[in-house]
Amino acid sequence: MHDDVIFALIILAVVAFWAALILLILRLRRKQRGNGAETARKAPLSAPERRPDAALSPEELDALLARVAENTRCESLRATLLAQPSPGLFSSKVGGLPYWDPAVPYPADREGSPLALLAQIDLSELPETGLLPGRGLLQFFIRPDDMYGMDFDARDDQDGFRVVFHAAVDRGVTEEMIRAMDLPTSFSCGDALPHCGEFALAFRRETVRMGIGDCRFDAELRRAAEELGLRLPEGFSPLEAMWRDQRYDDWFSGSEGTRLLGYPYFVQEDPRAPDTPYDTLLFQLDSCFASKAHPDSAPERCVIWGDAGVGNFFIRREDLAAERFDRVYYTWDCG
Repeated sequence: MHDDVIFALIILAVVAFWAALILLILRLRRKQRGNGAETARKAPLSAPERRPDAALSPEELDALLARVAENTRCESLRATLLAQPSPGLFSSKVGGLPYWDPAVPYPADREGSPLALLAQIDLSELPETGLLPGRGLLQFFIRPDDMYGMDFDARDDQDGFRVVFHAAVDRGVTEEMIRAMDLPTSFSCGDALPHCGEFALAFRRETVRMGIGDCRFDAELRRAAEELGLRLPEGFSPLEAMWRDQRYDDWFSGSEGTRLLGYPYFVQEDPRAPDTPYDTLLFQLDSCFASKAHPDSAPERCVIWGDAGVGNFFIRREDLAAERFDRVYYTWDCG
Protein backbone atom coordinates (compact mmCIF):
# COMPACT_ATOMS: atom_id res chain seq x y z
CA MET A 1 0.00 0.00 0.00
CA HIS A 2 2.87 2.32 0.82
CA ASP A 3 4.35 1.79 -2.65
CA ASP A 4 0.96 2.53 -4.24
CA VAL A 5 0.80 5.88 -2.45
CA ILE A 6 4.30 6.81 -3.57
CA PHE A 7 3.47 5.82 -7.15
CA ALA A 8 0.27 7.92 -7.06
CA LEU A 9 2.18 10.92 -5.74
CA ILE A 10 4.75 10.58 -8.52
CA ILE A 11 1.97 10.46 -11.14
CA LEU A 12 0.35 13.58 -9.64
CA ALA A 13 3.70 15.41 -9.64
CA VAL A 14 4.30 14.56 -13.32
CA VAL A 15 0.80 15.71 -14.28
CA ALA A 16 1.24 18.97 -12.33
CA PHE A 17 4.61 19.58 -14.02
CA TRP A 18 3.21 19.17 -17.53
CA ALA A 19 0.15 21.27 -16.72
CA ALA A 20 2.38 24.10 -15.47
CA LEU A 21 4.58 23.80 -18.56
CA ILE A 22 1.58 24.01 -20.89
CA LEU A 23 0.27 27.10 -19.07
CA LEU A 24 3.70 28.72 -19.34
CA ILE A 25 3.87 28.04 -23.08
CA LEU A 26 0.38 29.50 -23.59
CA ARG A 27 1.35 32.59 -21.61
CA LEU A 28 4.53 33.10 -23.63
CA ARG A 29 2.59 32.79 -26.88
CA ARG A 30 0.12 35.39 -25.67
CA LYS A 31 3.01 37.75 -24.89
CA GLN A 32 4.44 37.58 -28.39
CA ARG A 33 3.12 40.85 -29.67
CA GLY A 34 6.29 42.82 -28.87
CA ASN A 35 8.21 45.37 -30.82
CA GLY A 36 10.89 43.24 -32.49
CA ALA A 37 14.25 43.19 -30.71
CA GLU A 38 13.70 46.72 -29.48
CA THR A 39 10.75 46.25 -27.08
CA ALA A 40 10.43 43.60 -24.39
CA ARG A 41 7.52 41.25 -25.02
CA LYS A 42 4.64 41.49 -22.59
CA ALA A 43 1.07 40.23 -22.11
CA PRO A 44 -2.05 42.29 -22.78
CA LEU A 45 -4.85 42.96 -20.34
CA SER A 46 -6.35 39.97 -18.53
CA ALA A 47 -9.12 38.15 -20.35
CA PRO A 48 -12.48 39.65 -19.37
CA GLU A 49 -15.34 37.79 -17.74
CA ARG A 50 -17.98 36.66 -20.22
CA ARG A 51 -21.12 38.80 -20.33
CA PRO A 52 -24.11 37.11 -22.00
CA ASP A 53 -26.06 39.09 -24.59
CA ALA A 54 -23.59 41.98 -24.45
CA ALA A 55 -22.22 42.07 -27.96
CA LEU A 56 -22.47 44.03 -31.18
CA SER A 57 -22.24 42.57 -34.64
CA PRO A 58 -18.69 42.46 -36.07
CA GLU A 59 -19.60 45.25 -38.51
CA GLU A 60 -20.97 47.46 -35.71
CA LEU A 61 -17.91 46.83 -33.53
CA ASP A 62 -15.58 47.69 -36.43
CA ALA A 63 -17.48 50.92 -37.08
CA LEU A 64 -17.42 51.80 -33.38
CA LEU A 65 -13.68 51.28 -33.04
CA ALA A 66 -13.00 53.17 -36.26
CA ARG A 67 -14.83 56.17 -34.81
CA VAL A 68 -12.87 55.91 -31.52
CA ALA A 69 -9.65 55.87 -33.54
CA GLU A 70 -10.77 58.92 -35.50
CA ASN A 71 -11.81 60.83 -32.38
CA THR A 72 -8.66 60.12 -30.39
CA ARG A 73 -5.99 60.29 -33.09
CA CYS A 74 -3.01 62.46 -32.12
CA GLU A 75 0.74 62.88 -32.62
CA SER A 76 3.31 61.13 -30.43
CA LEU A 77 7.10 61.13 -30.49
CA ARG A 78 8.29 57.52 -30.53
CA ALA A 79 11.82 56.94 -29.22
CA THR A 80 14.47 54.36 -29.99
CA LEU A 81 17.22 53.58 -27.47
CA LEU A 82 20.69 53.32 -28.99
CA ALA A 83 23.84 51.92 -27.40
CA GLN A 84 25.95 53.83 -29.93
CA PRO A 85 26.91 56.61 -30.28
CA SER A 86 27.45 57.36 -26.62
CA PRO A 87 25.35 60.39 -25.57
CA GLY A 88 26.98 63.51 -24.16
CA LEU A 89 26.20 65.43 -20.99
CA PHE A 90 23.51 67.56 -22.67
CA SER A 91 22.08 64.86 -24.96
CA SER A 92 18.72 63.11 -24.94
CA LYS A 93 19.38 59.83 -23.17
CA VAL A 94 18.35 57.16 -20.71
CA GLY A 95 20.69 56.79 -17.74
CA GLY A 96 24.19 58.10 -17.27
CA LEU A 97 25.22 61.45 -15.82
CA PRO A 98 22.65 64.25 -15.78
CA TYR A 99 23.29 67.84 -16.71
CA TRP A 100 23.10 69.90 -13.52
CA ASP A 101 24.28 73.27 -12.26
CA PRO A 102 26.47 72.37 -9.25
CA ALA A 103 25.47 75.65 -7.59
CA VAL A 104 21.79 74.52 -7.46
CA PRO A 105 20.50 71.92 -4.93
CA TYR A 106 20.32 68.54 -6.64
CA PRO A 107 17.04 66.50 -6.56
CA ALA A 108 16.78 64.41 -3.38
CA ASP A 109 14.05 62.72 -1.36
CA ARG A 110 12.88 63.95 2.04
CA GLU A 111 15.61 61.96 3.75
CA GLY A 112 18.21 63.82 1.73
CA SER A 113 19.17 60.85 -0.48
CA PRO A 114 19.96 61.98 -4.04
CA LEU A 115 17.85 60.65 -6.89
CA ALA A 116 19.25 59.05 -10.04
CA LEU A 117 18.68 60.20 -13.61
CA LEU A 118 16.16 58.02 -15.43
CA ALA A 119 15.99 60.02 -18.67
CA GLN A 120 16.94 63.40 -20.09
CA ILE A 121 15.37 65.01 -23.18
CA ASP A 122 16.93 67.81 -25.23
CA LEU A 123 13.69 69.55 -26.23
CA SER A 124 15.40 71.79 -28.77
CA GLU A 125 16.16 68.76 -30.98
CA LEU A 126 12.61 67.36 -31.05
CA PRO A 127 10.11 67.72 -33.88
CA GLU A 128 7.60 70.48 -33.19
CA THR A 129 4.64 69.23 -31.15
CA GLY A 130 2.80 72.38 -30.12
CA LEU A 131 2.73 70.99 -26.56
CA LEU A 132 6.30 70.59 -25.33
CA PRO A 133 8.61 73.58 -24.83
CA GLY A 134 10.87 74.08 -27.84
CA ARG A 135 13.96 74.71 -25.75
CA GLY A 136 15.87 73.45 -22.72
CA LEU A 137 16.22 70.06 -21.07
CA LEU A 138 13.49 67.94 -19.50
CA GLN A 139 14.73 65.46 -16.89
CA PHE A 140 13.17 62.53 -15.03
CA PHE A 141 14.75 61.36 -11.77
CA ILE A 142 13.80 58.38 -9.58
CA ARG A 143 14.98 56.98 -6.27
CA PRO A 144 17.16 53.86 -6.58
CA ASP A 145 15.19 51.39 -4.47
CA ASP A 146 13.00 48.31 -4.88
CA MET A 147 10.00 50.44 -5.96
CA TYR A 148 12.04 52.76 -8.22
CA GLY A 149 10.73 55.71 -6.20
CA MET A 150 7.01 55.12 -6.81
CA ASP A 151 4.52 55.69 -3.98
CA PHE A 152 1.38 53.53 -4.39
CA ASP A 153 -0.64 55.84 -2.12
CA ALA A 154 0.45 59.15 -3.64
CA ARG A 155 1.76 58.70 -7.16
CA ASP A 156 1.95 62.45 -7.73
CA ASP A 157 4.05 63.09 -4.60
CA GLN A 158 7.46 64.08 -5.98
CA ASP A 159 9.50 62.63 -3.14
CA GLY A 160 10.82 59.41 -4.67
CA PHE A 161 10.86 60.93 -8.13
CA ARG A 162 11.26 64.37 -9.68
CA VAL A 163 10.60 65.99 -13.05
CA VAL A 164 12.79 69.01 -13.78
CA PHE A 165 12.68 71.46 -16.68
CA HIS A 166 15.75 73.59 -17.44
CA ALA A 167 14.57 76.45 -19.65
CA ALA A 168 18.18 77.62 -19.94
CA VAL A 169 21.21 75.34 -19.99
CA ASP A 170 24.73 76.33 -18.93
CA ARG A 171 26.95 74.76 -21.57
CA GLY A 172 29.97 75.51 -19.41
CA VAL A 173 29.11 72.64 -17.05
CA THR A 174 31.46 69.69 -17.60
CA GLU A 175 31.26 65.96 -16.89
CA GLU A 176 34.11 66.35 -14.40
CA MET A 177 32.00 68.84 -12.42
CA ILE A 178 29.09 66.40 -12.33
CA ARG A 179 31.25 63.42 -11.35
CA ALA A 180 32.59 65.47 -8.43
CA MET A 181 29.02 65.60 -7.07
CA ASP A 182 29.18 61.82 -6.47
CA LEU A 183 25.66 61.11 -7.72
CA PRO A 184 23.96 57.71 -7.98
CA THR A 185 23.82 56.65 -11.63
CA SER A 186 22.69 53.76 -13.81
CA PHE A 187 26.31 52.55 -13.73
CA SER A 188 26.50 52.30 -9.95
CA CYS A 189 23.02 51.32 -8.70
CA GLY A 190 22.61 47.88 -10.25
CA ASP A 191 19.11 46.40 -9.86
CA ALA A 192 17.97 49.38 -7.78
CA LEU A 193 17.14 51.08 -11.10
CA PRO A 194 15.15 49.72 -14.06
CA HIS A 195 17.83 50.84 -16.52
CA CYS A 196 21.46 49.81 -16.82
CA GLY A 197 24.19 51.76 -18.58
CA GLU A 198 23.57 54.79 -20.78
CA PHE A 199 21.62 54.96 -24.05
CA ALA A 200 21.01 57.70 -26.56
CA LEU A 201 17.43 58.53 -27.56
CA ALA A 202 16.34 59.13 -31.16
CA PHE A 203 12.77 60.41 -31.70
CA ARG A 204 10.41 60.20 -34.66
CA ARG A 205 6.79 61.24 -35.18
CA GLU A 206 4.12 58.60 -34.84
CA THR A 207 0.34 58.99 -35.14
CA VAL A 208 -1.44 57.06 -32.39
CA ARG A 209 -4.94 56.57 -31.02
CA MET A 210 -6.20 55.65 -27.57
CA GLY A 211 -5.78 51.98 -26.64
CA ILE A 212 -8.23 49.85 -24.70
CA GLY A 213 -6.05 49.99 -21.57
CA ASP A 214 -6.57 53.74 -21.13
CA CYS A 215 -8.91 54.58 -18.23
CA ARG A 216 -10.87 56.92 -20.54
CA PHE A 217 -11.48 54.32 -23.26
CA ASP A 218 -14.98 53.41 -22.11
CA ALA A 219 -16.06 57.07 -22.22
CA GLU A 220 -14.66 57.40 -25.74
CA LEU A 221 -16.45 54.20 -26.75
CA ARG A 222 -19.80 55.57 -25.60
CA ARG A 223 -19.14 58.92 -27.23
CA ALA A 224 -18.48 57.11 -30.52
CA ALA A 225 -21.64 55.01 -30.15
CA GLU A 226 -23.72 58.14 -29.61
CA GLU A 227 -22.23 59.78 -32.70
CA LEU A 228 -22.98 56.69 -34.80
CA GLY A 229 -26.47 56.21 -33.39
CA LEU A 230 -25.58 52.78 -31.99
CA ARG A 231 -27.41 51.50 -28.94
CA LEU A 232 -24.94 49.62 -26.77
CA PRO A 233 -26.36 46.52 -25.04
CA GLU A 234 -26.71 46.78 -21.27
CA GLY A 235 -23.42 45.99 -19.60
CA PHE A 236 -21.65 46.15 -22.95
CA SER A 237 -17.90 45.56 -23.02
CA PRO A 238 -15.93 45.10 -26.24
CA LEU A 239 -13.16 43.16 -24.50
CA GLU A 240 -14.47 39.63 -25.07
CA ALA A 241 -14.94 40.01 -28.82
CA MET A 242 -11.65 41.86 -29.20
CA TRP A 243 -9.78 39.29 -27.11
CA ARG A 244 -10.84 36.44 -29.39
CA ASP A 245 -10.03 38.21 -32.68
CA GLN A 246 -6.40 38.84 -33.64
CA ARG A 247 -7.50 41.77 -35.81
CA TYR A 248 -7.86 43.78 -32.61
CA ASP A 249 -4.48 42.94 -31.07
CA ASP A 250 -3.16 46.42 -31.77
CA TRP A 251 -5.84 47.91 -29.52
CA PHE A 252 -4.16 46.15 -26.59
CA SER A 253 -0.52 46.88 -27.46
CA GLY A 254 -0.50 49.75 -29.98
CA SER A 255 0.72 52.34 -27.44
CA GLU A 256 3.69 50.36 -26.16
CA GLY A 257 7.22 51.60 -26.65
CA THR A 258 9.19 54.54 -25.31
CA ARG A 259 7.55 57.84 -26.25
CA LEU A 260 6.68 61.43 -25.44
CA LEU A 261 2.98 62.38 -25.63
CA GLY A 262 0.30 60.21 -27.19
CA TYR A 263 -1.39 57.50 -25.11
CA PRO A 264 -0.05 55.14 -22.43
CA TYR A 265 0.50 51.42 -22.46
CA PHE A 266 0.07 49.26 -19.37
CA VAL A 267 1.02 45.65 -18.74
CA GLN A 268 -1.69 45.39 -16.08
CA GLU A 269 -4.21 48.24 -15.92
CA ASP A 270 -4.41 52.02 -15.79
CA PRO A 271 -4.19 53.07 -12.11
CA ARG A 272 -5.82 56.45 -12.88
CA ALA A 273 -9.54 57.07 -12.48
CA PRO A 274 -11.57 57.93 -15.62
CA ASP A 275 -11.93 61.53 -14.40
CA THR A 276 -8.20 61.89 -13.70
CA PRO A 277 -6.80 65.41 -14.02
CA TYR A 278 -3.56 63.85 -15.29
CA ASP A 279 -4.83 63.63 -18.84
CA THR A 280 -1.59 63.89 -20.82
CA LEU A 281 1.17 61.32 -21.19
CA LEU A 282 4.38 63.28 -20.69
CA PHE A 283 6.88 60.42 -20.99
CA GLN A 284 6.74 56.63 -21.19
CA LEU A 285 9.81 54.41 -20.86
CA ASP A 286 9.17 50.84 -21.95
CA SER A 287 11.22 47.76 -21.15
CA CYS A 288 13.57 46.99 -24.01
CA PHE A 289 16.84 45.36 -24.95
CA ALA A 290 19.88 46.59 -26.86
CA SER A 291 22.76 44.78 -28.55
CA LYS A 292 25.26 46.46 -26.24
CA ALA A 293 24.85 47.33 -22.58
CA HIS A 294 26.89 48.06 -19.48
CA PRO A 295 29.39 45.24 -18.80
CA ASP A 296 28.06 44.73 -15.25
CA SER A 297 24.49 44.19 -16.45
CA ALA A 298 22.73 41.03 -17.48
CA PRO A 299 23.38 40.08 -21.14
CA GLU A 300 21.76 42.57 -23.52
CA ARG A 301 19.77 44.19 -20.72
CA CYS A 302 18.79 47.80 -21.37
CA VAL A 303 15.60 48.74 -19.48
CA ILE A 304 13.57 46.26 -17.42
CA TRP A 305 10.77 47.43 -15.12
CA GLY A 306 10.34 44.40 -12.85
CA ASP A 307 9.10 41.60 -15.13
CA ALA A 308 9.22 43.43 -18.50
CA GLY A 309 6.94 46.29 -17.43
CA VAL A 310 6.61 49.95 -18.38
CA GLY A 311 6.98 53.30 -16.59
CA ASN A 312 4.69 56.29 -17.20
CA PHE A 313 4.69 59.98 -16.28
CA PHE A 314 1.45 61.95 -16.68
CA ILE A 315 0.80 65.69 -16.47
CA ARG A 316 -2.20 68.00 -16.62
CA ARG A 317 -2.56 69.58 -20.06
CA GLU A 318 -2.76 73.08 -18.56
CA ASP A 319 0.41 72.52 -16.50
CA LEU A 320 2.29 71.43 -19.60
CA ALA A 321 1.17 74.57 -21.43
CA ALA A 322 2.36 76.64 -18.46
CA GLU A 323 5.70 74.77 -18.35
CA ARG A 324 4.89 73.70 -14.80
CA PHE A 325 6.31 70.29 -13.89
CA ASP A 326 5.80 70.15 -10.13
CA ARG A 327 2.49 68.25 -10.52
CA VAL A 328 3.24 64.94 -12.26
CA TYR A 329 1.76 61.47 -11.77
CA TYR A 330 4.36 58.65 -11.89
CA THR A 331 3.57 54.96 -12.08
CA TRP A 332 5.03 51.72 -13.36
CA ASP A 333 3.78 48.16 -13.55
CA CYS A 334 5.01 44.76 -14.70
CA GLY A 335 3.76 41.32 -15.66
